[in-house]
Amino acid sequence: MVFEDAVRGATPIWPQVHEGEDPNTIDVLLHARQVELDTNTTVPEDVPEPDLGVRAAEAVDAFISGSQFRGWPPETRVERAGVLLERLKVEGLRFGSEAQTYLVALYTWHGCLGMAKLLVQPGI
Repeated sequence: MVFEDAVRGATPIWPQVHEGEDPNTIDVLLHARQVELDTNTTVPEDVPEPDLGVRAAEAVDAFISGSQFRGWPPETRVERAGVLLERLKVEGLRFGSEAQTYLVALYTWHGCLGMAKLLVQPGI
């Protein structure tokens, strides 16, 4: 499947979120996984260097821009994916093909956010 078609169509059944939860944390992960499957993309096993990972995560944060990912129409997802890929390219953050770069950025953002949430939990 072509990358843009995969981004457009990757709308899994969004899980219910409870009050106070950020749906983007799981939605971006589910979307990325569906794009990965639909494009039959192999995600690189190498983890980006920390400074590159932070820059990629910041680019994805701007990509989401404080909105709820699950509420975006398919064409908005494709448009914003293009903007994200262009920003990553300009910043020299290429992780392989277009699909690989997109997936590494989304997975890196998800991982960074997960680590940050662990740090703010009581008792840690």
